[in-house]
Amino acid sequence: MASGLLEGALRLGWIPNALHERNSRGPTVEDPRRTVLILGDSFIVPRGMLGRILAERWAEDGVAVENLAHSGTGPFEYVSELERSIAEVEPDVVLLSYYVGNDLTDVQNHPSWKAPAGGGRRAVAIDRTSGLPVLRDLYAFHYLRARVGRWLAGNLDEEAMREAGVSPELIRDARESAINPYLIQLAIHDPRHFLDNVLVDREESREAWEQVRVLLDDVLETCRAHGAQLKIVAHPHSIQVSRQHFGLLSAMTFEMSEETLGSSRAQELLADHCRSRDIPLLDLLPVLRSAPGGPFYLEKDDHMNAAGNELAAEHVTRFLWPE
Repeated sequence: MASGLLEGALRLGWIPNALHERNSRGPTVEDPRRTVLILGDSFIVPRGMLGRILAERWAEDGVAVENLAHSGTGPFEYVSELERSIAEVEPDVVLLSYYVGNDLTDVQNHPSWKAPAGGGRRAVAIDRTSGLPVLRDLYAFHYLRARVGRWLAGNLDEEAMREAGVSPELIRDARESAINPYLIQLAIHDPRHFLDNVLVDREESREAWEQVRVLLDDVLETCRAHGAQLKIVAHPHSIQVSRQHFGLLSAMTFEMSEETLGSSRAQELLADHCRSRDIPLLDLLPVLRSAPGGPFYLEKDDHMNAAGNELAAEHVTRFLWPE
């Protein structure tokens, strides 16, 4: 009984929660001339700055948006979200947001991935529950899970952090939620996380990329079967754009390399795949590297700030509607 009441209150938004915000419709567009379905992770979620900017600007031009992006997901989830939603939404365009910072390792860490050499990684880099049909639609599950996560963030294993070499200042910031404590946990378990995603220079990374290609092909096949055009936008990691987060990530005990500042290896692999499939691709790496102003990322987080999101929104809009 109590669980049913909680579920109902969350679905109605009487208790503020992230899933209600995600599923709440954006600007209403009567008789839209086009419909866009968005797939991706936290870089383009409906309640995030970029998601809101795009929905509001496109609504003014008669474009409806169905944004299915969800934090903590990756290519496996992009496929499943599209397959269960495309027939109902009937989009003209499917925009897939690919984050170079973790979509590759999201595949490596996913329970569905079978590494060719056996084994596979099981780090803390993926929200594994997001792909479970029974749980992903339950508001109460996500609400309670978020509360447990906040409780865990306030009960950090500070001794393990100190032993790993994390500075007292960062431990304090994690305790006070000034930084995402998940990042420190990730650094302890997977110090090469960002290098693997950006450089794709190890065998297991290259094997995971082949799996990413298969998943992108699944997305493309579904789009074509329903008469929708697939377009992809690639978001770079901040360590490809500038040194802004080098000190922060290094202090968290991530392995860092100057090589990332000149590397576009992950984007090149994606571009080669898109060219071979005639998939339009917008690579935001050269945009962010060459744009005046900045910084384009939050001070203690690898997501974009207001300037970065405004810049991305401008280029994504031009990319989708070149006329």
